[in-house]
Amino acid sequence: MEAFESEVDDEEGVDEGGVAKEYFRLLFQQLFSPEYGMYKTDPESRYLWFDPGSLNDRADFWMVGAVIGLAVYNNIPGLDVNFPPALFNKIKDQPLTMEDFGRVFPAHATSIQAVLDWPIPTDLSEAEADQLFQDTFCLDFSVSYDFFGATRTDNLLPDEVTPSPVSLSRRGEFAEAYKEWFLTTGVKTPFEEFHRGFNQVCSSPVFKCLSAAELEAIVCGEKDLNFEHLQKGAQIIESEIPYQDGYLDDFWDILLSSDEMRKRQFLNFVTSSDLAPVGGLERLELKIQRNGGEPTNQLPTSHTCFNLLMLPEYESKEKLRKLLLLAIENAEGFGLQ
Repeated sequence: MEAFESEVDDEEGVDEGGVAKEYFRLLFQQLFSPEYGMYKTDPESRYLWFDPGSLNDRADFWMVGAVIGLAVYNNIPGLDVNFPPALFNKIKDQPLTMEDFGRVFPAHATSIQAVLDWPIPTDLSEAEADQLFQDTFCLDFSVSYDFFGATRTDNLLPDEVTPSPVSLSRRGEFAEAYKEWFLTTGVKTPFEEFHRGFNQVCSSPVFKCLSAAELEAIVCGEKDLNFEHLQKGAQIIESEIPYQDGYLDDFWDILLSSDEMRKRQFLNFVTSSDLAPVGGLERLELKIQRNGGEPTNQLPTSHTCFNLLMLPEYESKEKLRKLLLLAIENAEGFGLQ
C-alpha cells in the first residue's frame, strides 16, 4: 500500500464527495489487481472472484471487506468494483444457484450443463449407458485450479481419499458439488474474512434492510450507459455569457454518438467513476457551465465533487470534439486544473 499512499500524498482537492470517491476508486484498482493475488477475473465474464490459490493472509481479506463496507457506509456509489451478484447474495445469506455460477464462470457452467444434458441412449441397458457416459466425459469428483503456474487438485467429496468417478446417476450430485466448490467451499476462508470485515462496518439494522440487488447497485454502480438519460437529467449553470444556440446540441451529439469506452471515460472524467449511480444516469444530475470562449485552447475541466463540467465554448464542433476527447482520455487523480 506504500505505493498507493505515495501516489495520493500532497494531491490537492476539495472533498465534497468526489475526492473520496476518487480515493476509493484508485485504492480498489490496486487492491483488486492480479499482482496482489487475492482475486481473479474470469476472462469471459470479467467478474472478480476470490482466488482459491491465494496465499494472502486472512487479515487482507478482512481489510478488503472493511474498505468496501466503509464505501457503503459513506454512501460512495459506483466504485467500479466488478463483483458478481453472487457475492451480494452470499453477504445476504441467500442460497447460490447454477445461474449464479454461470454468471461468474460461464465456460465452466457450459461444460457442466453439457454433462447434465447428455441424452441417455434408449437402446442401451442401464449399465451400458453408464459406462458410455463415463467413457465420454472421464470425470471424477475433483476440481483442478491454477496455483501460481502449477495445477492443484481438490477432492469435491472430502470424506473420500481418492475421488470417485462420476457415474450417470450421480452427475447431478457432481454438478452441485462443482458449483459449490467454486462459489463456497473452495473460497470459504477468504469469503468469511471478507464478510467479517464488511459486517464490522455495516452491521446496523439499516444496512441489513438492503437487498442483495440494492447492495450491488451501491458498490458496483448501475450498468446504465444510455446517455439520453444523462442528457435528460443534465443542468446548465447560468453564467454571465450564455452558450450560443446549438452549441450544446453539438456537445450532446458528440457524446451520444461515442462508443462505450468513450462514454465510460467521460463519466470517469466528470464524476471519478465510469458507472452510473443507483437509479441510472438521469440521477447523476450532470452540471455544465460555460468556462470562457474563443480565442482559447483551454481543455474542458471538471469538479468531480459536484459532477460539474466546465466547458469552454469553441469555434467549431470539430474543435470541441478534439479537445473534449483529449481531456477525458488523460484525466486521473485529484488535481484541480
